[in-house]
Amino acid sequence: MFDLSKILREEYDKKNTITSQSLVEMIEEMMDSGIFTIEEQKREGKTKQITLKMPIIRLSEKMWGKKGTKDREVIQKLLAKIVGKGRTLSDKVQAINSFLDSPPQTDDISEVLTHIVLLDTLTNIMVHFNASAAGFTFEGFLAAMLEGEQIPPGTAGIQDIVDNDKNPISLKLLTEKPGDVHGSYRDLVDHFIDPGGLKRDPETDQYVGQAGAEGRMRYVVALKTFREKEAEAKLKGREYITFYQFDFTAKTFLESMMSSKQNANLLLLPADLTIAPEIPGNQDTTYDPFPADRLKFLYAKRDLNRRTAGTANTYLKIINNYDSDFAKEVLDGAEIIPHPENPKKGQLVGPDGEPIVYKKLSAGDVRWKKIGAITHKDYLDYRTSIKILQRALVEDPAQFWGLIARTSGYEGSAGETQFIISSSYFKDMNYGQDGFGYVGRINVGREAVDELAQKYVDVLNQQIFDLFEKVERLTNQINGYFVAGNKEDGLAAAITAEEIKSGTEEYIQTQAEESIP
Repeated sequence: MFDLSKILREEYDKKNTITSQSLVEMIEEMMDSGIFTIEEQKREGKTKQITLKMPIIRLSEKMWGKKGTKDREVIQKLLAKIVGKGRTLSDKVQAINSFLDSPPQTDDISEVLTHIVLLDTLTNIMVHFNASAAGFTFEGFLAAMLEGEQIPPGTAGIQDIVDNDKNPISLKLLTEKPGDVHGSYRDLVDHFIDPGGLKRDPETDQYVGQAGAEGRMRYVVALKTFREKEAEAKLKGREYITFYQFDFTAKTFLESMMSSKQNANLLLLPADLTIAPEIPGNQDTTYDPFPADRLKFLYAKRDLNRRTAGTANTYLKIINNYDSDFAKEVLDGAEIIPHPENPKKGQLVGPDGEPIVYKKLSAGDVRWKKIGAITHKDYLDYRTSIKILQRALVEDPAQFWGLIARTSGYEGSAGETQFIISSSYFKDMNYGQDGFGYVGRINVGREAVDELAQKYVDVLNQQIFDLFEKVERLTNQINGYFVAGNKEDGLAAAITAEEIKSGTEEYIQTQAEESIP
């Protein structure tokens, strides 16, 4: 892989001049490497065409993510214009998005080609690899972009990458719908309760990333708008890869686990657990603050398009679906007053006079009556277990993780060993505002690549069209002289070579002046 301006500048610096022979050799070297793709240039109402082959990037399943390899050197050079912008994934994706969505007025050919080849390479990864290989290759690509290291499977815990600050990252390349994240509960917990063992870097024998009770594990979720079997067909057009991220820490562990009700069977604590203060008592299953005759007075309209606040339906949903503690919290100070639209009927309002709303909780929220009651032989119920874990978290993260190591999921006692993080947990949040969630989106596909190239066709052509046109003319003239013995072609070739030489020196001088701050 070569960059036109870089090659010319290096050659010029060596000798302070460029000969026709050295120029031809450089261009032959570039053409052999496959630098550019086909673009069109309109001049004087006519459409002309030159061959500008794209950089040929060898797609590797193993070596992009490993520092010191030739593959890594190639991809790092390719992404140099992107890698240098910010340190975090958010920084880099935003830089890419900014360039793609609002192309800057730039005449930096290498910057333009970097972004074109980025899209082309991501497209090729998705088209040419099966799901497993694409994921692994994508890990290497992301490791290079983050200036980090791809971790060989089975050598350092659940992280796939460590970034430039040695933060551990687990990468998930998934289809957008449903986009839920699955993983081994025990392996995830081990990251926090066993900072040695598999968490040691095999090369440095140091802890990988931020492990231990105070540590974190970052999940980067890349959601595709296409399935593997659709990739080849759909990527002829335009598709997207949307990036999200969230961190597992002691603080966020329970919150994220509550996004799926399946995780209830992972978080049960043993019934013989001895812990102070006392374990929360049983639920009040008889809680129902309003008598039946008062409920009959409530306005019972059911709106199919939305949940209508303050109705009998709202009240029944709260009583039937929430556990009694949460129902008491929602209905605290509630009263029934005449409905403003129908005074013969009532409306359920809170102390502030506003109609009470039935809130949709996350699927695994312990405040659901049925979810909170989930239990297993020799284990406490889900609600009680969560209350104990929440209290321990406030007191000491190490104590919290010690209890997590005794949960049913760690041993697989309740029949579940895999956690699920619902995509709704991170899709509804924004990294810039909430510190996790949506990071950015990159468009991929042949159409996206062509569109970006077309936006910069003038830049590409203005700077190199004349050069390649003259090189093409020079080649024909040399062939005419040596093959056909045409002396006029020989003389014309000398003139053309001089034009190429002076034009190239002028281009290099212009680039040098523009690079001066």
